[in-house]
Amino acid sequence: MNRIYLTALFAVFFMVSCQKETSQVVKNQPTTANSFAAANVSDGIGWSVPEGLVSASSKSARLSNAVTYCSGINTVTLYAGQNIPMGTLEYANDATNLYVSYNANPDWYFTELHLYAGLLASTPTSGGGTPTPGKFPYKRTFSGSSLSQEENFIIPLSSLAGSDFIIAAHASAIRVEGSDVVAKETAWADGMRFTSKKSWATYVSASITPCDGGDGDGMIE
Repeated sequence: MNRIYLTALFAVFFMVSCQKETSQVVKNQPTTANSFAAANVSDGIGWSVPEGLVSASSKSARLSNAVTYCSGINTVTLYAGQNIPMGTLEYANDATNLYVSYNANPDWYFTELHLYAGLLASTPTSGGGTPTPGKFPYKRTFSGSSLSQEENFIIPLSSLAGSDFIIAAHASAIRVEGSDVVAKETAWADGMRFTSKKSWATYVSASITPCDGGDGDGMIE
């Protein structure tokens, strides 16, 4: 009886071990573009990025020369995970539009962007004043085959409801070392916190700069 019990116990142990090994093999198998995209939707960590899959945006989104705008270009740091500098946010205006540019550091890539510009009181929030990026009016989502490092948004000044406004710039991003995704973080443009509790989300206090004697063309090169 003892021999039969031990044999059965060994068989169960062997099956569990095989299942764990199989699971590990599947996770570490060579990654295709489709499987990377699927992983990116979940956590993306531990997956290798296929060679040539991750590349910067084909267009340059950085704001053009400062003289193009009414009073130069403002730049703030994009922080991932509260305190990791992962890029910058640039913003400026001409007589017609506000221009906002997300720019990632070389080892970071955007997977989602959410942007709000307007009155602080009108920011889409949940209970307790915590912002809800998914409800921000300007957004972009990138798949595993179209990760981006530079993106720009053009917002009509007429939509800001006043000369003083805030910019709430949120991003989801991954950090890549070599070809491996080593981190996935939420990022916000540096500024004041929306609330002292629950969320570390931040916003930038900004103002429309009057154009003295010229309206600028606001072109992004």
